[in-house]
Amino acid sequence: MRCLKLIGRIKQFIANNRWLSKLFGLIIVLLLIFLLVTTVKPEEIVDAIRGLNPYMVLLGFFVYLGGIFSRAIRFRIVLNNKELRYYDLFTIVTVSNLINNILPARTGELSYLYLSKKLIKVPLKHGAASLLVVRIFDLISISILLLLSILCLYKRYALPSQAQILIVILFLLFISTCALLALCTGKFSGTIVKIATLLKIREANFISKIVKILYEVEENLIKIYSKRVFIQLLSLSLISSATSFIIFILILTDLMEIGACAMAFITLITRITLILPIHSFLGFGTYEGAWVIASMPLGVPMDIAILSGFIAHIVGLLYTLGAGVFGISIIKDIYRNN
Repeated sequence: MRCLKLIGRIKQFIANNRWLSKLFGLIIVLLLIFLLVTTVKPEEIVDAIRGLNPYMVLLGFFVYLGGIFSRAIRFRIVLNNKELRYYDLFTIVTVSNLINNILPARTGELSYLYLSKKLIKVPLKHGAASLLVVRIFDLISISILLLLSILCLYKRYALPSQAQILIVILFLLFISTCALLALCTGKFSGTIVKIATLLKIREANFISKIVKILYEVEENLIKIYSKRVFIQLLSLSLISSATSFIIFILILTDLMEIGACAMAFITLITRITLILPIHSFLGFGTYEGAWVIASMPLGVPMDIAILSGFIAHIVGLLYTLGAGVFGISIIKDIYRNN
């Protein structure tokens, strides 16, 4: 009885948390706008936007498309279906990325499941399994790159609580790798069942759904698991994660006057907010807040940190919008022809 009450409270907290995340994002973005207006002159904002090198911005867009293509290849490997066309997967990823950046709390992930089912006839359970696998690889790749950037920076900057940051990253990397290996060997779902049985919640409906999805993930991974596939997925995930900071190395390093490792650190810390379910509407507030928090220990002035955060976010949204609109037009043509 107590477990059921606890589960009910958790569900209620999650439901309330969606509104709290929106409110939190709104408060943060209003605070940052206030700080921006009070610390940066309007003409400086216009000059900063005009000062962006258009060729670098265009090159950054092609880098972004390269990251999208690497994700499409990754989904094809995880779905283990050689008949799937890269073109269709590329279209699905562009549209799902657009929706994911618009909707709060990562609810846009559902668009991938819907589009993959409608366009390429991937069963819902296979789509959910593939999404879970690539998100684990995202967490592993970001942890690796973030760890490398910290090791590159720790002698030059007084990063806050370096040991704590390193421990957290290593812990995330360890947990992600263990979860992936457990899934690949078919042991993860069994562990969840044992824990649920001990807690006397095995018969709960949501536990049954989770276990069912995990069984499906394990079946798919066992079929494709090999060292070669693992290396391919990890390499593609590293490329996808690296494109996020390569873009801003191209267009923002002059404005912020920082090096490549520092830009990687700032971008990867910020990208964690895009993976976790704390993403606000259009990402405003959570994105800029994470960007500023990551920039300050590296000696970036407050006004430049806030200004560059908004520019990075707007440029990222424009890239996502451009690719997403293209993907939507392709989907409309497919439905029209059918």
